[in-house]
Amino acid sequence: MLLTIMAILAVAVSVCAAAWFAQGWAARAFQNYRAAFQRQAVDRLSEFFLFLDPSQLWVANLAVCASLAVFLYIATGTVWLAL
Repeated sequence: MLLTIMAILAVAVSVCAAAWFAQGWAARAFQNYRAAFQRQAVDRLSEFFLFLDPSQLWVANLAVCASLAVFLYIATGTVWLAL
């Protein structure tokens, strides 16, 4: 009886250890797959779309708004229209 319980316990511990190692391997494999997929997707999508950094867009937006305000002030001479 004790030998049977010890055998069942040993099998259960072995299965748990194997599942633990398999889970670690699967997590690393998924991370590698995801990184490769994202690289490939960005490479393929960059052929069709123009990707811009939002911080660059923000600076460009501020520059365009300031330029437009200066142009309107020079063109009309009124501050309220330029703002």
